[in-house]
Amino acid sequence: MIRDIGGIFLIVLLCLTGCLKKLETRYDDGQLKEQYEVRKNKVGSYIKHGKYIRCYENGKKQQEGIFKNDKENGKHTFWYDNGHKSAQGEFNDSKRVGV
Repeated sequence: MIRDIGGIFLIVLLCLTGCLKKLETRYDDGQLKEQYEVRKNKVGSYIKHGKYIRCYENGKKQQEGIFKNDKENGKHTFWYDNGHKSAQGEFNDSKRVGV
């Protein structure tokens, strides 16, 4: 029983120090603009960390990828406002890697 309580305590402690929260911003008409995950950094400010989606005003995706410590990391995909893919690439600390 004590082990179970300890595990729960550990989960609560981790959530207090680094759990992700999902946030959204919207255009004036209510259409989704951005949806992303944040966590608190060492000084207590919220930074992007996790899945990120940005949309055009017409509702079509503009960008999708992952942020790590407020910087683009991993695969990111970009689209034109007509829904056609414009680019895709790998990022490391917001710098494009590869060709």
